[in-house]
Amino acid sequence: MSSTQLRIPADSPLSWQARLTRLVVRLFFKPVLGPRVPIRWQRRMCEAMKYTLVRPSGVRREAVSVAGIRVEKLSTDAAARDRRVIVYWHGGGYAIGSPGMLRSVTMRLAGLTGLPVYAPAYRLAPEHPYPAQQEDGMAFVRALAAEGVEVSDMIFAGDSAGANLALSVALQCRDAGLGRPRGLVLISPWVDVLAERDDGLHQDAMLSAAWSRQLVEGYLPRGARERYASLAASDFSTMPPTLIQFTSAEMLAPDARMLARMMREAGVAVSLDDVPGMWHDYQLHAGLVPEATQALRRAAQFVGSLA
Repeated sequence: MSSTQLRIPADSPLSWQARLTRLVVRLFFKPVLGPRVPIRWQRRMCEAMKYTLVRPSGVRREAVSVAGIRVEKLSTDAAARDRRVIVYWHGGGYAIGSPGMLRSVTMRLAGLTGLPVYAPAYRLAPEHPYPAQQEDGMAFVRALAAEGVEVSDMIFAGDSAGANLALSVALQCRDAGLGRPRGLVLISPWVDVLAERDDGLHQDAMLSAAWSRQLVEGYLPRGARERYASLAASDFSTMPPTLIQFTSAEMLAPDARMLARMMREAGVAVSLDDVPGMWHDYQLHAGLVPEATQALRRAAQFVGSLA
């Protein structure tokens, strides 16, 4: 299988919008994400942040329910001409976040691809630890398939923990005999949930090792079977074409590189998209930061290649 790698030269200057946003994220957002701040306040901060992000025009937003799961459906008039759909799981370390927080990404993907985007609101830890999120993910996919959307017509996507969930559900669909999605779009994927993190090894403006430990403690109860949680030892054979977007400056860069290597060794076609100097989940700032806008355009082009 062929694979590609897009790497913006390390000496390419970042836009002034990227440099300013990176500073704002480091000063005002990163301090909130950590053990000193209760999860409930982290959630409120994230929900407030969505009002600072840019949502494109021309995209309809509907609140629907699928298998008892609240879902945001984003679509355009072009969506009726294509059987394919994008299922997008939001990030937030399985503890914070919502489909609303990712509208700057999901609405833009809907507009750029012309495909409907479904963004499920899965249950969050620590109130609902593993495997609640995987159960919700599979329930949603099974229900969507029952409504006539084949798994092979779905493109699974997500950022951070949402990318973990997208990949986990793809593996579970394969193992359950439901087939495989048309493709995977994984933004800053959290692959090795159990890995020890070291802040001295990255320059991420958003994530910290302390926050990673807090999330894992709330997500994986002691003694939990974590086959579909920490994916570092998974068998990725027969996975569909995959786009991995990340930045070499982020804490989860080793996860992205490890996943790309393991998938390529398993014969999967992988496109690796690295923009040095950015921060974890920088695509959230599409419409404000040119590098983020371009990243989602590349993601839409990848989706278009899966027709």
